Amino acid sequence: MEQTPFDDKVDSPQPTSERKWPPNFYGKDVFFALLAWFTFALDYGTDLRLMIQYQLDGEMVLFWLTFGFIAAPSFITGIISTVWYNQTYKQDEQLYVAKKEDNPAKSEYKRKQRKSSRTMFALRVVLSFLQLGRIFRQIEYIYCILHSFRLQRCIRNTEDEDQRKNLRIKEENLRHRAVNEKRDAAMLGLIDGFLESALQLLLQLYLTIYLSLPLTFARVSSLCASLVSTSLIHTSYYRANRKANKNKYTVTYLSSAFYFLWRFFELAPRYLLLSLTCALFTPWCFIALPVHIVFVYILYKSQNPELLGVCPEYKNYTCISSILKQLFIFLISYLGLLSFVNLKEGDTKRITAIFYIVFYTENVIMALLVLWYSISRDEVTGWTYSLCIMPIGLVCHMIFAAIFYKCFHPKLRKSRYLMRYNYLTSNISFKYFQV
Repeated sequence: MEQTPFDDKVDSPQPTSERKWPPNFYGKDVFFALLAWFTFALDYGTDLRLMIQYQLDGEMVLFWLTFGFIAAPSFITGIISTVWYNQTYKQDEQLYVAKKEDNPAKSEYKRKQRKSSRTMFALRVVLSFLQLGRIFRQIEYIYCILHSFRLQRCIRNTEDEDQRKNLRIKEENLRHRAVNEKRDAAMLGLIDGFLESALQLLLQLYLTIYLSLPLTFARVSSLCASLVSTSLIHTSYYRANRKANKNKYTVTYLSSAFYFLWRFFELAPRYLLLSLTCALFTPWCFIALPVHIVFVYILYKSQNPELLGVCPEYKNYTCISSILKQLFIFLISYLGLLSFVNLKEGDTKRITAIFYIVFYTENVIMALLVLWYSISRDEVTGWTYSLCIMPIGLVCHMIFAAIFYKCFHPKLRKSRYLMRYNYLTSNISFKYFQV
């Protein structure tokens, strides 16, 4: 009987939910990492430009406010990054001691590695306080990817099996390290971005409304860059967490585009409503905002999140992990003023529904308060008409969230793969009996 071109696939094993670990990386991963650098530089640069513009115009109060909203987040994220780097350094110290006992012949080489590790630790700490900690982690991430590409070429060109095996181990370790570096960079970027970019956006929008400042190019570019940056940071955090979990499918770049749009239309109306409410009801808004943060904190605590990567995973390593987790949950609760960050694996529909019911109820209340204030005082301005962004943002948020979950969620990749497999095998069987 004649063999069809598909017969060799009939006996292939049925696909499973497991994926290759550590995951593969491609040239496009390097490209999007470089794109993240550009976004960071654009966001940071526009804030600095606006700060310098305030100084040139003699607006020293606005200059120092802008400077403070850059320096304070830098200090906080510098401390957080230093704590995480210290954890990694302590883990390496313990591994060094263990390997030294196992193989004393390599102690001199390991000693040099430790000295290099201390130098890198000092450099990382300094860069972290300059808001460059996540950029340095991205550099390490790109280095690991490019180095793994080089090893893959060596594996293909090597015929010696023992050497190929050793190269594969090194290449897998590099991919594993790249996953961890990307996860840490995304986690640090989430805190850093929403502490600096989000607060900077709220500050500048608040000052523009409260002081009736003109919408100059420097101010508008700073606002737009911060909005895009925080949406991208949210997307990057989601992608990195999925990729760092070996039991989950990764997020494609097409899926990431819809996830970005989902977060963009969630954040944009919230920024505007918070700024308008704070500008019109200044004494009261600073009482209501902490109440929302406490609500989100309780909501996250009820999830009992694992927070992988926040605290050390190395055995016999004792630290203040519980305190670090509480601080991280508190920081994420602050993010809850603007958006929802899922900290728990598994089914979280109930928690998500509770958050968004409260979230959009607050949006409606803030919009009604701003509308009432403007009409009652006969002060209907362009900012009042900007409230139309709220329903547009709500509709677009729901549409892109539905498209993401129904068409592009990573869970759907397994079902699509199985459907293609079953379709292929059924067609193969039909052709086989027709021959």
